[in-house]
Amino acid sequence: MSAASARVRPPRDVVNGLLDAWGILVFVFLFLPIVIIVIYSFNDNRALIVWREFGIAPYRDAIDNPTIRGAIFTSLRAAAGASVIATVLGSLAGIALALVSAVLLAIEPEPAAADTAASLPGISRS
Repeated sequence: MSAASARVRPPRDVVNGLLDAWGILVFVFLFLPIVIIVIYSFNDNRALIVWREFGIAPYRDAIDNPTIRGAIFTSLRAAAGASVIATVLGSLAGIALALVSAVLLAIEPEPAAADTAASLPGISRS
């Protein structure tokens, strides 16, 4: 047994357990309605209250409708454009941060500026 696997994890306290439970409840609250809508979207009944049978006729009708098909393609083009713009801006921001941090690391503080805190009254170097 290695030293890393022999480490004992500290016992979890009640607050961590409650936070875990709260996080699970939040995810259920957010995603359960979406899952239910996806499941009921395959209901072949006109009213969604009663499940009649599994069917994909509404999806087939939506794809055959030129207005809906145009809206789907417009949404896909907008999503592709937004992702390209976000990728370019994010890459430029990452490059800028890397350059700024490299410049800041290359600048060494002046000796007088480094001793400023030690020269203040009430602060000692010990």
